[in-house]
Amino acid sequence: MDFEKRIGVEPTQHIRNLLDSIEGGKLTVEFFSDDMEEAYPVTYDVTCTPADADGFIAKFERLTAILEATAAVKDKIEAGEAPEALLTPEQLYVWNTFIRELEDTFDARGYDIDELEDKEFEGKMLTAEESEILDDHLDWLNEQYCARMGIVADRAHSVYALVMRIRRYEQLIYLKAPKIVLEMEGCCLAEEIILHESIR
Repeated sequence: MDFEKRIGVEPTQHIRNLLDSIEGGKLTVEFFSDDMEEAYPVTYDVTCTPADADGFIAKFERLTAILEATAAVKDKIEAGEAPEALLTPEQLYVWNTFIRELEDTFDARGYDIDELEDKEFEGKMLTAEESEILDDHLDWLNEQYCARMGIVADRAHSVYALVMRIRRYEQLIYLKAPKIVLEMEGCCLAEEIILHESIR
């Protein structure tokens, strides 16, 4: 499923398109580098079939409704109001699991993670130690979010990628981003939801 097929497509239709593209239990998704200059297709063995489209659509639409609710009270929560007083139990779970910031306990060995990520994004050469720190930080993030989700880190595909898609989508809703931007990010989120639940 390539980049162009996400443009101007509702996430719900993208879900159907993705599942319809499965052949022999294999689903190919095209990912892009952070600078959007390189594309790389990845093929996965999946358990889902086109018959699962309605279920995935229902999950996506439910998650979207929850993220709209959390975005609507985000300013109040960040101003100090208790999320428990503003959100339903279902919404509170999503807030605490995906949106609430992690307590930063990662040992970056004196480095600034943001600076290292910027350096990598800009295509600058990283030292072996800097690359190791970024890899360790990604592993740490994955472990933290797996713990929040109550799953074992070594069996979770791309949990951090799923979390980041949820966080980005919620932030775009909060910022009232244009419809085409929301649709694009929604398609990317839909892909991660399918992969997270279906990879063998």
